[in-house]
Amino acid sequence: MTDIVVPGSTHTDLVAHAEKAPQRGETVPGRDFRPDASASVPHRSETEERHTS
Repeated sequence: MTDIVVPGSTHTDLVAHAEKAPQRGETVPGRDFRPDASASVPHRSETEERHTS
């Protein structure tokens, strides 16, 4: 039997919501921390725009 190798990778963003964006060097508390794989997937229209330009 022949081995099949499928090279690839996966990407998951770690998302936390905060009351405001931090300034340089500032730490702000976050809430609702969760992994989010869908945030890194471009929308179909963005992908089509890149390939048709």
